[in-house]
Amino acid sequence: MNMMKQGSYEVVLTVEDDIGTNTCSLPIEVAEVNELDNQEVAVCECLDADFGEDAGSASHSFETGISGVSCSLLTEETLGVDVSESDDECVVTWCDGCCGPSGPDKEDVGTHLIMIKATDTTESKYYSFLLTVYDYGIYLEEGWNLISIPLVPEDDDTSIDSVFAQLLESESIAYIDGILLLFCSMMQQMTSGIRHDLIQTIMDLLGVHKNLQI
Repeated sequence: MNMMKQGSYEVVLTVEDDIGTNTCSLPIEVAEVNELDNQEVAVCECLDADFGEDAGSASHSFETGISGVSCSLLTEETLGVDVSESDDECVVTWCDGCCGPSGPDKEDVGTHLIMIKATDTTESKYYSFLLTVYDYGIYLEEGWNLISIPLVPEDDDTSIDSVFAQLLESESIAYIDGILLLFCSMMQQMTSGIRHDLIQTIMDLLGVHKNLQI
């Protein structure tokens, strides 16, 4: 019996001992699971769920096609994700200010499977998506962005190539000497020794000792 296929099955259990044999059966319905777009959120932020082509008219929702639907979480590890209903849509939210009892915190970092059941009195549908929780998020605007990360890289190599290795697979990062020169000129009012140490520290952390174009 292939339990991966949708359909109705009957599970038969037989128990045998010295006295005799006893058999019982249990009908099982295996339903199709509709895979939704994966979602991402950072610690201390609200989940901004966007289900792409399956998105409903309500914010953070997906369509089910079931009028008067009732939505519920099936996942054992619910994290704090909340599911509610709006007409024929399931609404997925996860937010409680910042690091509250129901919001994303550091213990939730990682990727989790979320499963949702949408049902009424006559039919049921099942949905799933992967929810990834990151330590922090950096949101970029079109054009140049000045960013910093609230962590110290674990690896010995703190160059741009290493720190932003994942980003470099699909995007480009460039360093322009003119930006550093402008930054340096803004620091002229600082004490000379402090200014030099700070500039050198920034350059060491970025791995920038010459013009870099990636």
